[in-house]
Amino acid sequence: MEDSRCHAGESGRGRTLACIAWILTYHRIPFQLVFVGLMLCVIPFMKESPRWLASKGRNAEALKNLAWVRLRPEDDYRVQSELAEIVAAVDAEKEAMAGASWTKEVTKKGKPKRFIIAIVMFICQQWSGQNS
Repeated sequence: MEDSRCHAGESGRGRTLACIAWILTYHRIPFQLVFVGLMLCVIPFMKESPRWLASKGRNAEALKNLAWVRLRPEDDYRVQSELAEIVAAVDAEKEAMAGASWTKEVTKKGKPKRFIIAIVMFICQQWSGQNS
């Protein structure tokens, strides 16, 4: 059974484009669920990021995953030096962020006013539909 919305008054290529547009418009959610299902099937086989592993102190696993990503053995000097750079960057970030928190940053002198202005702007953008 043909759908009249798909073929209303169109002929040839116009009819095909109208049909595709109708399908993508009204069947968007089931179409998107195909990709969600694909992603759910693939996620269990993905490896953790070497940077994330290094930030958690799991350097041996980070080295293993980095070697896998680079398609090189774990004892390759390039893999070793890249892991050393990652660990140094993670350590520098931890040192720089020591004692910092978002509450301290928001409550510093002059910042609450700026924070409230930014929040109000984002809310107004959402209400206006500017990002849709």
